[in-house]
Amino acid sequence: MADSVQNKRTQQTYLRQIQQEKASRKRELIQAQNQDIKSVRNYYADQSKQLDTDSAAAITHIKEESRQIAATEKQERAERLQLEATQKQQERDEAAASRSQNAREAAEKKTLLKGV
Repeated sequence: MADSVQNKRTQQTYLRQIQQEKASRKRELIQAQNQDIKSVRNYYADQSKQLDTDSAAAITHIKEESRQIAATEKQERAERLQLEATQKQQERDEAAASRSQNAREAAEKKTLLKGV
C-alpha cells in the first residue's frame, strides 16, 4: 500500500511537472507570437511611413512641375499678347501714315489744280 501511495504521489508530481512545463511552454509561445505580431506591426508602420514620404515627394514634384508648366504657359501667353498688341499698333500707325500721305497728296493735287 505504501508503494501504491508513493506511486500515486510520484505520478501526481510527474503530472504537475508536465503541466508546469506545458504552461511554461505555452507562455513562451504566446510571448513569441506577441513579439512576432509587434514586429509585423512595426514593419508595416515603417512601410506606411515610407510610402507616405515617397508619396509626399512625388506630389511635391508633380506640383512643382505643374507650377513650372503654368509659369511657362503664362509667359508664352504674355509674349503672344504683346506681339499681337505690337502688330495692331503697327497696323494703326501704318493706316494713320497712309491717311496722312493721302491727305498730303490730295492737298498737293488741289494746290496744283488751283495753280493751273
